Amino acid sequence: FSRVSGGVYSNSVIWSFILKYLFLVGKTDEIFYITAAEVIKLLGVTYGPARWYDHLGYCLESTRIVKPYIDILKVANKNAQKRGDGEDYRQLTISMLVAINVAKKKEISSDELMEEIFKGLWTENLKLNEKIRSKLVQSLSSEVLAHAAMNIRVFDNSDYMEVVPSAAMRSVRKYKSKKNNRNK
Repeated sequence: FSRVSGGVYSNSVIWSFILKYLFLVGKTDEIFYITAAEVIKLLGVTYGPARWYDHLGYCLESTRIVKPYIDILKVANKNAQKRGDGEDYRQLTISMLVAINVAKKKEISSDELMEEIFKGLWTENLKLNEKIRSKLVQSLSSEVLAHAAMNIRVFDNSDYMEVVPSAAMRSVRKYKSKKNNRNK
C-alpha cells in the first residue's frame, strides 16, 4: 500500500491505523483484540501506539483478557530495548490507567484485572516507568494491590531512554532560539 500511494503513507502509519481499528472493534468482540496482539507479535513492533493505546485500555477492561496485553507489552519492551527508546512502551503502559478509569466510570472493580496484569508483569520481568507506577498506585482502590504495584520494578537510567527523542528536541531548541532572537 505504501508503494501504491506513492510513499505518502509509511508502513508505520498504515499498521497503526489497522491496529487502532482492531482495538476499536476489540472492545465489543474479543477476537479482534486477540488478533491485534497476534499481528503485533508477528510484526515484532507496536506501530504508532500513540494512536491506539487508549483503545487497548478499553479492550483490556471490557474483555478482561490479560495474555494478549502482556504479549503486546513484551513486544514493545523488546523493541524499546533494541531501539534504545522507551517512549512507545511507556505509552502502552498508560493503557492500564485507562482500563482502571473506564472500570471506575462503569462502577466495576478492576482489582482482579490489575492483579492478573501485575502477575504477568512479574512473570515476564517487565518494568514500568516510575511515574506510571506512581499513578497506578494512586488509582487503585485496594491497598493490597497498591502495595503490590509498588513492588513492580521500575526502569533505571541504564535500561533505555524515556524522554522525547532528540529529533523532536532539536525543533524545540530551534523554536526557543528563534523566540530568544526576536526578544533581543
